[in-house]
Amino acid sequence: MDFLIKDDVLVRYTRKYADPEIVVPEGIREIADQAFSEVKHLQHVHLPNSLERIGKLAFSKCRTLQEIVVPAGVRYIGNAAFYRCRSLRKAELPEALPALSPSLFCECHSLQNIKIPEGVTCIPEHCFSYCKTLKSITLPTGLRDIEDYAFENCEQLRAVSLGKKVRRIGAFAFHSCVSIRTFKVPFGVKRLEFGAFWGCRKLTEIALPQNLNYIGGNAFIECHALESICIPKKVETLGENAFAYCKMLGEITIPASVRQIAAGVFNGCPALYRIQVENDNKFYDSREDCNAIIHTGSNILIAGCRNSRIPETVEQIGSYAFYRINGLRSITIPDSTLRICDAAFSECVDLEEVYFGKGLTYIDFGAFYRCTSLKKINLPNGLREIGTWAFAGCKNLEEPVGIPGSVTHIGTAAFAK
Repeated sequence: MDFLIKDDVLVRYTRKYADPEIVVPEGIREIADQAFSEVKHLQHVHLPNSLERIGKLAFSKCRTLQEIVVPAGVRYIGNAAFYRCRSLRKAELPEALPALSPSLFCECHSLQNIKIPEGVTCIPEHCFSYCKTLKSITLPTGLRDIEDYAFENCEQLRAVSLGKKVRRIGAFAFHSCVSIRTFKVPFGVKRLEFGAFWGCRKLTEIALPQNLNYIGGNAFIECHALESICIPKKVETLGENAFAYCKMLGEITIPASVRQIAAGVFNGCPALYRIQVENDNKFYDSREDCNAIIHTGSNILIAGCRNSRIPETVEQIGSYAFYRINGLRSITIPDSTLRICDAAFSECVDLEEVYFGKGLTYIDFGAFYRCTSLKKINLPNGLREIGTWAFAGCKNLEEPVGIPGSVTHIGTAAFAK
């Protein structure tokens, strides 16, 4: 016999190279941890009706395994039991299975569809990550939690319907699910964690619930097809780079409830043409209909767009405020502005004219890096520092650039072509 059996536990399959089809004998109640791990040539395994438990990593890295039908009596399947079964096309789970385990089907590249038993309330971390051909999944109505990385890199997953009881969508839960086009977040979800929809490149529409109060960092970064989004009126926090590199995003309204906007929220959104903060927001504003977001307490402009106008009261242009904005051709920096921060106008390739106000004192690192249409600048008297790479890559900038006598420091490669 090719099995090492102790009492009613199949401890190990003893051959490294298996027959294509294996029948596990009746009477076995448990398949131990790693019992079939890395067995080669195995395509089909028939499990006995007496089986109750499958240990962790039990069939992991059985790369030729094509099908698994888990018997009705099984109540526990351990962590990563089918991890890297890259030929696994079909998996049937028993209806009475109460829970799934982390990394259960992680990197099962050939798995195309699966039905989750009705008693399951959580999709644990990495459960289906890198199931690259998974196209559809039937989720139970009682599902409450989708944990971190649950469906990461499910590249062909097109539609996911979540029930009303879902309360949590974890970090990177749908990261790089590049085929999802629309998504409805259930009413009970109050937080979208870090990178939840990062890299969903075909996502054009997402409905966010009115109870949502937190959008985490990188939540929608690189959602290239997303044209608009309605931020619910209870949202208090927008995390770092939350909507960065959403190439088609055209307009955004910040509700009065928002108390914190982290750095780079709209970095690299070239199509952005309208930004508006609701009038009764106590922390941010779009004063004088400036088409930008200004931190009210510090007078720092933190995000702008192609149609922005900088009000006279702005004291700083924040880091990456206009980064990679297309269609911005001219900008006037008011006399009130003391500093243009790191990469504020970096890679604004259409920017042709910049008018600097008299109060400008600092132009920081890469502030106008690769503004390739910029031809001429007149730096103001009173300017003290020009940072490293401040105008680097501005290949059409006329030389020589007049440097005011007030300048005490010019950083490395500040005007390098």
